[in-house]
Amino acid sequence: MKAVFALFSILWALLLLPSCSSEEEGSPTIRLALAPRDHNAALYLAALHPEYFQQNGDLYLREITPKKEYELAEGGKTAARIILDESGDEIQAIKKICEGQADISLGSFTEIAKEIDSGQKIKLIAPIASGETGLVVAKESPRNDWKSFAAAARFAKTPIRIGVEASGSAPQMAIENAFAAEGIPLAIGMGGPSSKATLINLHSTKNLIPALRTGLVDGIAAKQPTLAEAELMGAGKVIAKIKDFEGIEDKSLFPCCAACADSEFAKKNKKALEKLMTLFMRASRYANENQPLAASSASKWLGTSETAEKIAMPTLTYWEGFGKSWEDSAYECLKSMGEKGILRGQLKRAFDKRKYRGLLLDEDIAKKISN
Repeated sequence: MKAVFALFSILWALLLLPSCSSEEEGSPTIRLALAPRDHNAALYLAALHPEYFQQNGDLYLREITPKKEYELAEGGKTAARIILDESGDEIQAIKKICEGQADISLGSFTEIAKEIDSGQKIKLIAPIASGETGLVVAKESPRNDWKSFAAAARFAKTPIRIGVEASGSAPQMAIENAFAAEGIPLAIGMGGPSSKATLINLHSTKNLIPALRTGLVDGIAAKQPTLAEAELMGAGKVIAKIKDFEGIEDKSLFPCCAACADSEFAKKNKKALEKLMTLFMRASRYANENQPLAASSASKWLGTSETAEKIAMPTLTYWEGFGKSWEDSAYECLKSMGEKGILRGQLKRAFDKRKYRGLLLDEDIAKKISN
């Protein structure tokens, strides 16, 4: 009887023990902020085609709620719970991590650099994509290439207005470099008496084509798929791409989009982030090798034109790790940001001393995903 009572007491005590949550078992919840753009096609591929990644590496996403909640699975076990937040653009996605609304973000490389420069405790954990930058003008414009556009600006009686998606964005820096090489004074905002061209911050990618259509601006500096969409919608024509701009010695693409994490969160959840970013890098490789599938996946997820995505996809590069090409493009981007006074804080000082890598990247995760 005593033995039975003792056994009953043990069982009762076990029942009273608190059950372990998934976080306690090492599978954290990761709040991921991103913009709804085809630059994130690697994520869309991973989410929409889990069977491929399960069969090729056994690291994949299990859908809980479409486009909202997923489990990162490995070997049939949950490695992390992923909550997606697709509200806002690439810049707002980075703001969310700085405001404590997200743990990791996929967004603008230039915005990440600015936040790190200002002292925010975030670090890059993976490159995501680079997209071709171009210049779009109204369909009826007599300008058909960069040289004729630059000439028109040089002799214009009133400054030519060029719209950009955000201050400090990669398209803005590309067009600034192009005008500087031509020796044409370029202003931001209201401009000045000597300005021949003015950059107008339209504050969102979705405002670019409407601004061009209504004549608010004479041209837009934009990335894909905006270039393809503008032509398909009959709103404008692409007259130049980054390779056509003068003054860009290395015509490689700026890093454009990257993943960053809250530094403290990354410290506590390094293994989960390494696995998630490894999946992203595998999905990036799959996107580069299967552009039609990447285009259809982006179109299905975003509700965009599949035709536009198929036009845009060959001009996009999905990074598969922190290789030399990415390092070189990041260096050029940071250099340009420093020269323009966009970076003035700790990242600028580290860059000037060539000791910026540890401040910019989580080197442990970077090393892991690039092997």
